[in-house]
Amino acid sequence: MSIENSPGPEFLTKKYSDLHKTPEVERSVKKARQGGEKILDTKEARIDRALEGKRGFFTHLVKDKLIRDYAINLQKEDGAEDEEKVQHLANGLFESEKEIIRRRGMGEELEQYGDTLSLEDYEKYRQQIYSQKAEQEKTLGAWIDYLGSEEANFYPTWFKYLALRSLQKMGKRDRDAEDYSKRSANTLTPFPDLSYEAFSKTLDAIKQQELDSLIDTQSESEKDEQEALKILSQAIERGDFSKLYAHFQGEVEKAKREAKEGTTGQWRYFPQGSDPQILKSTLEGKGTEWCTAGGEVAANQLKQGEFYIYYTYDQDKKPTNPRVAIYLINDEISEVRGIYGKDQDLELEFVDIAREKYKEFPGSEKYEKKIMI
Repeated sequence: MSIENSPGPEFLTKKYSDLHKTPEVERSVKKARQGGEKILDTKEARIDRALEGKRGFFTHLVKDKLIRDYAINLQKEDGAEDEEKVQHLANGLFESEKEIIRRRGMGEELEQYGDTLSLEDYEKYRQQIYSQKAEQEKTLGAWIDYLGSEEANFYPTWFKYLALRSLQKMGKRDRDAEDYSKRSANTLTPFPDLSYEAFSKTLDAIKQQELDSLIDTQSESEKDEQEALKILSQAIERGDFSKLYAHFQGEVEKAKREAKEGTTGQWRYFPQGSDPQILKSTLEGKGTEWCTAGGEVAANQLKQGEFYIYYTYDQDKKPTNPRVAIYLINDEISEVRGIYGKDQDLELEFVDIAREKYKEFPGSEKYEKKIMI
């Protein structure tokens, strides 16, 4: 029987070949046998019993422990800050920011960074690191709460186990590749946004209930369709939650974009010193990948500067979909961002909209190179 048509113990046995030997499964089987249950000593029977025990686990998930295990750890065993790790992460953010500026051809801006991290910049990145840790805990917490909710009772336990185990390794989303990078112990990226629809479609795909939906009907050629189907079929064979979830996230977002009225929308202004929660609430769950979607980062940014953000209208004619952000410090442009690709570039159809707005402010000329098509 193929993996996609055998959800449950058989699926997990093939996905995780040593799962039946883990201490967690051993404890579950031992406890059941001590209670008088007769359990066959097969991989499937052992895992099946462990899954029965997981049903209760998912109704009262040990949230704090899971967050400690999954989110980035910035402390030593004695509880003190791991200064060496924080320094390493700060240096990484510093170099990453320089590399983005280098790729955008902003030489003058790059020269201002220098070769080494200043004490002032270190403190800035240190705050950002803790803000991103808090965002990790929040995004992971949303998954844990949902998996333990009544609504999630409609999902089989084996699938919730697969999702939770997969999340531990899912890092930054790559929209072009429709996948997630591997999460390491030093990954600062938040956990994936929870999309109920994408989650549900991932289950359907693994059970092969709607294979036809895996083909993007908007592909440019039959060859593209065949390649897309091949890649996703392979993901099903592997039980690749990460790949399938990323694919369906993109599918859901595409449908939402197509339901919008093109680029029609309006600018919203968030002045310096304004409530960061208002700004944050307009960005949460929108898939922008902007760090401003985190509460701490939004608060720090609004202490130093101000935002103009362009939102397109949703089906109710309300400006709710963020597409362009212009950030100013001391009345001069500090950043212009869109939602396209890993560098958060502007989408082609929003270039003129952004240009018309940012030309109102000093410092706009250095962003012409960034958005030239």
